[in-house]
Amino acid sequence: MNSNSKPDIELLAPIARPLDISLDTLLSFHEKLSDTEIEEIIRKMDGMFSEEGYEKTYEWALRLIKEYPNCNMLIWQTAVMLDARRITDKCTNQEKYDKQINAWYELALHDENEEKSLLKEKLQHDNMTV
Repeated sequence: MNSNSKPDIELLAPIARPLDISLDTLLSFHEKLSDTEIEEIIRKMDGMFSEEGYEKTYEWALRLIKEYPNCNMLIWQTAVMLDARRITDKCTNQEKYDKQINAWYELALHDENEEKSLLKEKLQHDNMTV
């Protein structure tokens, strides 16, 4: 028998209260990322293509977006990066990724949240200049 144990979930609120933080903060849950955090992720992703290859980078991106499903700026930038790299890196079986990448574009484009209006304008501008 090992000595590992799971914390008592009932202790979370009493711990968060005196710290004057939410349970999300206590558990390090972040629904959205800052622009700086997104830039760092995209830089990391860029390096992963040459180190890990397209397939592994794509799989990593899928896990990342599952972790931040409400961060449309991350979703959009990830879709752009994956879309561009599958063309420029001569990715085999490009069609395999079409459905997911296009779904991410649609998600970002149709978000009605006011703070995403700049994203929508950027997407529409990018589509017009391609």
